[in-house]
Amino acid sequence: MIVDFIGRSLLLGPHFKTTKQLIKNWRNLLTTLTDIGQLITTDPHSNRPVITGTRTSVRRIAGLYNQGNNAEEIARRLNQLTITQIYAALTYYHANRLELTLAL
Repeated sequence: MIVDFIGRSLLLGPHFKTTKQLIKNWRNLLTTLTDIGQLITTDPHSNRPVITGTRTSVRRIAGLYNQGNNAEEIARRLNQLTITQIYAALTYYHANRLELTLAL
């Protein structure tokens, strides 16, 4: 029996013949996780936080959010962004609300 990081026991299913296979597949899963700290960067031209790889600022996302739009509505409106990027911007906004609100 293998115990995961929450303490639940993991049973080896028919697709995992060995513990070694299970661990290898678990490591593969972990390498596909997104580091949210890399989703927001500072634009060198404006010195404002933006969604990495775009010119969309956290300020723009926060403005739409403060107008009453939820993350899904913002993602539909700005369809070039993923829902993950929207949530990263909102997380950054909530973590730095005072500084960003003063900048608005």
